[in-house]
Amino acid sequence: MSKLVKGEFLSAREARRLLMEAESVGVSESKLAQARAHVARLELEEGTREQFERVEEIAPQGWFKDYLRYARASEAPYLFHLLNSLALASHHIGRRRYFFLTGQSIYAPISVFLSSPAGLAQRGQSIAQLGRVAKYAGSSVLLDKATPESLVRYLSEHPHTLFMSEEASMLLNPKDYMSDMVQTLCRLLDGDDNFGIGGMTKTEQVAARNVTLNMVLSSSPGMIVSMPKSAISGGLLSRIILVWAFRTERVIPFPDAIISEEELTKMAKALARELKAATKTLKPHGIRYEGSVRRYYELWYQDNSKLKSKSSSKMSHWYGRRAAHLHRINATFQTMKDGSWVIDQDTLDRGIALIELVEAEMEHVYRSASLSPSEKRMQAIIDALARKGGVSTPSKVYASIYGSFDGREQFEKVVDELVELKFVARERVRRKQRGRPMTVLKLLRRG
Repeated sequence: MSKLVKGEFLSAREARRLLMEAESVGVSESKLAQARAHVARLELEEGTREQFERVEEIAPQGWFKDYLRYARASEAPYLFHLLNSLALASHHIGRRRYFFLTGQSIYAPISVFLSSPAGLAQRGQSIAQLGRVAKYAGSSVLLDKATPESLVRYLSEHPHTLFMSEEASMLLNPKDYMSDMVQTLCRLLDGDDNFGIGGMTKTEQVAARNVTLNMVLSSSPGMIVSMPKSAISGGLLSRIILVWAFRTERVIPFPDAIISEEELTKMAKALARELKAATKTLKPHGIRYEGSVRRYYELWYQDNSKLKSKSSSKMSHWYGRRAAHLHRINATFQTMKDGSWVIDQDTLDRGIALIELVEAEMEHVYRSASLSPSEKRMQAIIDALARKGGVSTPSKVYASIYGSFDGREQFEKVVDELVELKFVARERVRRKQRGRPMTVLKLLRRG
């Protein structure tokens, strides 16, 4: 038991087994509380380590693997980096790879929305590293916020643009002057060839033609709540791949001990050169699935149709565009692999695996996007407990999120609701020093 409390076990499974043994023989509650917190942390760490390995396994050899090596000194999740690299590579491919549908072509550019609790997954780090490669690659990048009019005005002069914003809530807010942004982005992401919007005066018209726009956005799930409902119900978020990570996978006090600043710059420049070389001479061509790969895709598409009919209303928009996202990923992976427009089985397998990995946590973002005020307060408590290893005192939890509540009384009422719903349990444990009992909150499930 002493080893368990001190955290001397590498395996969460072994620690869980020892904890169960300790619970059955009457070990003191204070020691059990420490052990439970340690087990919760171990399980979380092993879960993120497994995702680590999964992301590396999905990334194709070559440019994408090189990008992940470039990102290894960052604390941001590898999944953020992989999706960011897809967005940048597909931006350079542009309209030169597409999947033809009757009346509409699905072009390669991929848009990404990174989401995580504020400060826990270093979203900004991943975007900053992407920006460095984009700079050396000569990418057309628009940074930070814009109004609908200023965005279209910019695109009228720079029709092929990668839009990057660390805080999407500035872009998608419910204020009157931003009311047209959701509709504007939907049409631009769909590749509207001749898009016009009113300017600053009643008679002014701003037009952007043959636009190829993709985006890398970022926000906490709490900020998504403040976005216009049309961003969810109108389908904007389904046009973007939502990537959720609860917390950072690594803690790196001194990044230069892993990669020096000089080496990081060299790697960014090398990635930029390789990206330009792979996309410079591409000729426009539709992607194709042939032979056994075509039959495999047909089976996947049929399964997707079944999932779409069974999905919750929150996720139905995503499943409606899931196949389009797969085409974009496949087109980008294959182009960076060998420049071909014929999708091979390895590329299709990787594309499907990435879609499934992203989906594993995607519903958390959709759930946050449609939370009521009371549900938002519940989620704040759940997230705070998870950050503290799954066990903490009510006072410590409240102190970390007091801004979400109208006083301690409201906080206690929400805790009561979570206990009733079996998301949280109240337990009495003994203090280390004086032996007097105290109440702790224990996280049972995250939703």
